[in-house]
Amino acid sequence: MDFRKIFHYISYLQYPFMLIGFYFALSPYINGLDSIKENPVKVFNGINSLLIFMGLGFIPFNIQIVG
Repeated sequence: MDFRKIFHYISYLQYPFMLIGFYFALSPYINGLDSIKENPVKVFNGINSLLIFMGLGFIPFNIQIVG
């Protein structure tokens, strides 16, 4: 079992998570800034999701550096 290869393939998981986080970063602009005035809680939920998915995206990157 080659652990280096396994970590190499796991490191590719960072890209979908980063793209999902990038969507949540841009979602207020996609939905329109007027929607923020109607429901400001939506912004905080989007920021929360952004931080979660960006954090999940950095985990495989860190595994790639250590491995």
